[in-house]
Amino acid sequence: MRCVNEDFFNEDYFTLLDVAFKLSDFFEFTIKEESIKVNADNVLNENLLEETYSTVLEPLDEFLIKRKVHRYGNIAHIYGSERKSHVFRYKSIRRAKEVLKTFTNHAFGWEMGELPEYLAFYSNDKPLFVIVEDEAEIWFYDESEAELIPTLIERLST
Repeated sequence: MRCVNEDFFNEDYFTLLDVAFKLSDFFEFTIKEESIKVNADNVLNENLLEETYSTVLEPLDEFLIKRKVHRYGNIAHIYGSERKSHVFRYKSIRRAKEVLKTFTNHAFGWEMGELPEYLAFYSNDKPLFVIVEDEAEIWFYDESEAELIPTLIERLST
């Protein structure tokens, strides 16, 4: 696994997305439940979650594969099993990529609260890479490093 702390801006960021969508089957966003207000009984207000993140979730709705709740560590292993996360999985298709490109022009430039907590791309259920925006990290996984890094370097140098 390789961690990169360098942000990708403008065309470099869009190249990163192009490569990600070329190699991946699906991508995911993660929302930590603690990022959403709960009621007095400490129960998540589902409507508040949808409302808070509607600027991202609604434009991607047609690409949604599934939504799940995890009670264990997330893809980047930043926090442990005591925290609950909501994970939204989407198809990696061209139209979804075009929607993502409208949200920001750099990897660490998300300005919509804390979403995406993690933007992760997968191929055959194996992680390719994950952007951990709030930590200013991009994690490239061993399974993808051999293909992703050279492809990305080649695209960025043209």
